[in-house]
Amino acid sequence: MQIEATERMTAPRKDALSTDHSSASALHAKRWLAYLPKAAVLFGLLLLIARTAPSWPPAGIALAWALLSGGCAVGFAYHAVVRKALRQLTLQEGGKLARLNGGRILSLVVSFVASALCMAGLMIEAPKWHPEVWGLIALSVFAYIGIYLLMNKFLSGEYAAPFRESRTVAWSSAIVALFLCAAYAVLVALQPAVTYTSAAEAFALAPQPFAESSSPLMVELGKYTALADGLVAYGTSKAAEVSSGGYLAWMIALHASAFFGIATLIGLCSLEWSELKKVFLPLSGGQAPVKRYAATAAALPLVLAVGFFAADATAARMTESNGYTAAEQFIRNQVGVAAAVIDGKYYDQVAVDNLVAQAKANSAALAQEAEATLTPLVNGYFDACVANVDGYLDWYYSLPADYERLGQMIIGSAESYAQEQFEARIAEGVDDAQLSSAFETFSERAAALESDLNRKLADYEVRNVPDWLIKKNEVLNSDFLASPLQPAHRIMDTSTRLGISGAAGVVTGIVVKRITQRALTKPFFSKIASRIASTLASRGVGAAAGGVVGSPAGPAGVVAGIAIGTAASVGVDYGLLKIDEAQNREGYRDEIVETIEESRAEMLDAVKIE
Repeated sequence: MQIEATERMTAPRKDALSTDHSSASALHAKRWLAYLPKAAVLFGLLLLIARTAPSWPPAGIALAWALLSGGCAVGFAYHAVVRKALRQLTLQEGGKLARLNGGRILSLVVSFVASALCMAGLMIEAPKWHPEVWGLIALSVFAYIGIYLLMNKFLSGEYAAPFRESRTVAWSSAIVALFLCAAYAVLVALQPAVTYTSAAEAFALAPQPFAESSSPLMVELGKYTALADGLVAYGTSKAAEVSSGGYLAWMIALHASAFFGIATLIGLCSLEWSELKKVFLPLSGGQAPVKRYAATAAALPLVLAVGFFAADATAARMTESNGYTAAEQFIRNQVGVAAAVIDGKYYDQVAVDNLVAQAKANSAALAQEAEATLTPLVNGYFDACVANVDGYLDWYYSLPADYERLGQMIIGSAESYAQEQFEARIAEGVDDAQLSSAFETFSERAAALESDLNRKLADYEVRNVPDWLIKKNEVLNSDFLASPLQPAHRIMDTSTRLGISGAAGVVTGIVVKRITQRALTKPFFSKIASRIASTLASRGVGAAAGGVVGSPAGPAGVVAGIAIGTAASVGVDYGLLKIDEAQNREGYRDEIVETIEESRAEMLDAVKIE
């Protein structure tokens, strides 16, 4: 009996709870069925703006910005009005504070300003978003439903029914915005790192969707945003000399404002009109909207559009009247590229200065190494040549050598024979292969140094940077590296004069040929040629005299006479040779040594560091 009574008493409550639950489920289903189409339209509208707004005329941009800001402002103002309603419960009806709290104008203005900033960030950043970001936004549309249901369940025991909806939507929108910010940060972090040589290059490569916009204001805003994008991408640590953490804060604020604006619009889609119209209803009750509130809400987008046109016209006038726009001048001051002009091309001035310093240091180091290596080789070679001078003169003043020269003169090659013998005797036992190889090695290294510097210079050419960002510093000749590379060029020039090159390989006998060429200009070679001629003449006179003396005795006498004349001539040649040696050997020796030393000095000077 008691059990049956209890069941009869509780049955109506169970039925009521079941009815309330079913009613709530039906309301939720109706709510989300209305929400999804509105959210889909919002998503499509945002995507359309992102894809096409950069090509819109100023009027289209102003209209989209004003309408989005007006809609978002209603969402912000809704939460402000609910807070006012809660505060109104604590105030005496009819009192001054109650009347002041019931006002709506300031709340609408503040909400609209906040919305305009959020929508500005959205319109500037959205055209740069990749499909992954739009996928996150689409996901957040559906995630909002689950977040709302969780927050509604959590807050059901915290807020009274009239105020719960506002808190639930506010918290849900905030969580969606934070989700978008965090997910976007992860996507950016997963992007492959890009290395920039300078902050200016990072700025120049930063995306600027509005660069070709017909709105001068959007072009200017796009440049400021690209500056922040570029400096953040370049790295605030590297860009410390031209920026501060303010750029990073600006980028975070710009992206966060866009995502919070999107989240607010998504939350707005979940609200029914019965909730939204509270923005314009009096707090004291009533279903008729307050006209001044509605008029204010309608006027604010119009004011924003007019302000956009005014700012756009001002930006256009500044662009036409000045060499640089305000944005360009600001950016030039921040990350302007000091450039050197070489052959009509721009090169990073700092890099060029460093390249000149590097060329000077490397060239001097190479010359110092060459001097330390080549000087002992040069001295060793020429010391050996000087040591061979006496051997050459011993041969020269020998009777067989004298007759060899006479024989060469008879057949017409005495001069070349004398040169060949001079070279052979002076360089006898002396190998210049090591010296030639060393010259070749340093010449190749000098050429490689110059080639490497020219290649680096090509890397420093300023590319992908607009002309207005370049500060022309100085104009340089194409051979501006010639001066710092002069020590290396001296090695290359010497190798070229000697006939040594990387293509030719190691050439031997080149040094003594230089000595011989110099010796040909000396007086002693002229004296040698003169002596050969006079000796040949005296030989002919002696032979003729012998023939005359022997002619009375017939042919046998002639032969005998010639033999006697020849013997006499040999004796005379030997005597004359010794007389010439006694008179001229030391002079010849001094001239030959002097010639060798001149060649030595020339070569040492070529490898000496100035």
